[in-house]
Amino acid sequence: MNVSTWCNETEPHAQAFDDDFVYVREPAFIEVNKTVLDPVNETWINVPNANVSDIVRFNCTIHNSGEVNLSDIRFWDILDCSLEYADNATLKIPSHGIGEGEIVLSGDFVFKPKVLHPDNLSWDPYNPGSENFTELCPDVDHHRGIMGWGDTNNDNRVSACDQIYLSGFGVLSSYHVDNVPYTLLVNNTDTEEVMYIDSEQDYEAVNLSAPSGTEWNEVCCCKCRYHLENWTDDGDGNLSAGDNITLRNKKTGEVANYSVEEVTIDLRVSKEWKIDDFVEGQLTLEPCQSIIIEFNATVVKWGVDNNTQFAKGRYDAGPGDWVYDNDTATINVSCMVESATGTGIVRFESTAGNFCEGPNAIGASELPPGATPLPPLEFPHGFFDFKICGLVNGTTVNVTLTLPEPVPVGTQYWKYGPTPDTPVDHWYQIPIGDDNGDNVITIQITDGGLGDDDLTANGRIVDQGGPGNPIAANVPALTPIGIAALVGLLSVIAVLTIRKKRE
Repeated sequence: MNVSTWCNETEPHAQAFDDDFVYVREPAFIEVNKTVLDPVNETWINVPNANVSDIVRFNCTIHNSGEVNLSDIRFWDILDCSLEYADNATLKIPSHGIGEGEIVLSGDFVFKPKVLHPDNLSWDPYNPGSENFTELCPDVDHHRGIMGWGDTNNDNRVSACDQIYLSGFGVLSSYHVDNVPYTLLVNNTDTEEVMYIDSEQDYEAVNLSAPSGTEWNEVCCCKCRYHLENWTDDGDGNLSAGDNITLRNKKTGEVANYSVEEVTIDLRVSKEWKIDDFVEGQLTLEPCQSIIIEFNATVVKWGVDNNTQFAKGRYDAGPGDWVYDNDTATINVSCMVESATGTGIVRFESTAGNFCEGPNAIGASELPPGATPLPPLEFPHGFFDFKICGLVNGTTVNVTLTLPEPVPVGTQYWKYGPTPDTPVDHWYQIPIGDDNGDNVITIQITDGGLGDDDLTANGRIVDQGGPGNPIAANVPALTPIGIAALVGLLSVIAVLTIRKKRE
């Protein structure tokens, strides 16, 4: 007995035949490549630098790298929270008798995932039926209902990579399921601020009877992640409403206690855009052919932004007939602030961690009351404060400041705060590097050591200070009479010198 077999992205399948041959289906593959335009060199690159308010252009190439035709090509894009879609989308397709060249895409492309909260808090992903959801973000309070579901994974429940059809505002749209997490509504017991947090893992991978040590993300805030440090059960043996938990913010290191108000299962989905909706007829992507999508995005925040393009295509043979791929382009956005004195933009970079607060520009009048008098220097760019988080305890970091204008050799960096030797607020100087007279200087700060205002090796550095220049000595100005007297004196000296040489 011989075997006919095919493989897909999830598992192999086999069938038995009495013929003496083995049939292996031609492989189907789809490949995604996402890049960003470098406007200086006019090339497409993966990791560019950018500034807040810049408009960047993405190129997303979907390539058939397999040996069979692909159809029903779909894509979805997830822009980081530091970017907003900014129009000018175009589509380039190969010639298939249905048009060729560049197609201008109109419409409002939402390249952000939607977080859907169930109206029925006890809904069952194994029996989704026609459940209704309220959108938590980005379109707050919009209502959507499940009108259809494709069980791509064949696991008999709504799960990641499935396809669902959602109604909303009289429109039926196709969405890709990104994740099906547990969701907690929690209340800070000190501040009474509430927030939704989603488990990083699928809900079936989270053990609610032992939740300590699990990781959670604040809903609609892609930068805030939490580690569940401790759990106090109300007696039912599972994480549930009425329990208390302790969360550590992985970005700032801050620890806080929360009461649990709700425990449910949310959906995180992304809208799928069908290439066939933008062309006349149905597009078939043959082997070695590509589709190119380009669009603009505006940088609205600083940070390291990871932006991912996903695509899938359908092939003809075998069950589970979708192939998938994705690619990520990373944009490094400079951390910058306008100086308090109005001299211009100051950029900050750190060799480790991330700026979790600030940098903020501070004028001399905004310093703490005990900070006066100031050190005997000029501070042309004012002062700054910031926090760097996400460090290994005790890490030493180098912070680079790019100032709006050159500073003289001998520039000093002064901070106001405590030091290990003098643990009360006072002015002190920290080492400065790259002191060569240009507009770039570096300072060195150690978590828990010199330069860290909290004096604790806790993975977080707190800074307040600024670069100062020695004050130039004042030279008295000469009056007109003084200038005339000086000229006369110099003339007499010149005459006497000439006579002396003649003698």
